[in-house]
Amino acid sequence: MKAKRVQLTLLIVCALLCAFWAGSVVSRAGMTNDGSNAEPTYAKVAKGALGKEAHITVMAQQEIRDFGINRLAGTLTFLAASGEFKTGDVLYKVDGQEVLALPGTVPFYRDLARGISGEDVAQLNVALRELGFSPDEGSEFGARTQSAVRQWQENRGHPVTGSIMLGEVIAIPALPAALTFDPTAHILGASLGGGEPMFKMRQGEPQFKVVLTAHQLTMIGADVPIAISYQDLTWHGIIGQATTGEDGQITAPVTPAEGTSICAQDCGRLPASAAVNLTGLVTIVPQQSGLTVPISALQLENGGNVYVMRRAGSADEKVPVKLLGSQDGVALITGVNDGDEVLIDGKAKQ
Repeated sequence: MKAKRVQLTLLIVCALLCAFWAGSVVSRAGMTNDGSNAEPTYAKVAKGALGKEAHITVMAQQEIRDFGINRLAGTLTFLAASGEFKTGDVLYKVDGQEVLALPGTVPFYRDLARGISGEDVAQLNVALRELGFSPDEGSEFGARTQSAVRQWQENRGHPVTGSIMLGEVIAIPALPAALTFDPTAHILGASLGGGEPMFKMRQGEPQFKVVLTAHQLTMIGADVPIAISYQDLTWHGIIGQATTGEDGQITAPVTPAEGTSICAQDCGRLPASAAVNLTGLVTIVPQQSGLTVPISALQLENGGNVYVMRRAGSADEKVPVKLLGSQDGVALITGVNDGDEVLIDGKAKQ
């Protein structure tokens, strides 16, 4: 990628030098009346810095599905607002009975009480431990799990039974998770019979892409790193090859900078929407400092080497330089000294 940046920079320099040469041809057409050339113009080498970043739109596209099957019959008395939910949060209430979010990939399909075992019980034990209690290990619902459930119920102000009835908890694959509730689909006071999906959530990994303007496309190429911001999080990716859709929109995919996921364990923090707009930061010109000259001072040999003409008494001398970067008509170079004077316009003195 570094080699691509150097090639791109050289191409920009070549284009600018060509433009400068064309301008010099025009200026020579405007000689003084006696046919002599104007005096050459010089600029001083000075310390400076380059660096340019651009904020661009990043879109996270997600598959959103119905989730959270209700198992209680009665009147809907509370529905949570859409947002991020963690272990033990209330999702909704039926006849005042809270339905809580617990982590798990296996649906809670039965009453959970002392003496039973299974993967659903293992999920309950993990959740109770996360909530600060000390249940049984593994997948057993023993005396310790029963005691933990009783403490949990007492802390919430619920009837203390030591067991959890079917429908009181819903398994959600990864918590915290962003869930979307639709108050128009589930109206408070409506009768529920069981079997209704109560909310929506993201399925699988989000797919990220950048949305570019035509101007941004000229500055940002492929294989460029991007930092994606969401709330207090920063994710890192690599911009792929841009394409233009039938609607004229220019987009490019974003792949993980490391591993197999851009957002990894934090994907659940994204809102449960089909498309979420985020902000990306791209470095167009890396931050660096050193000695700078106007880019018009650079000249190019046939072999592609860059040089400047430095004032040296009554004559100018050719000095090879190395181009480190350029931005807004300024070039960062090595090979000269601070305070040197370099030719930017006119004919060098021989």
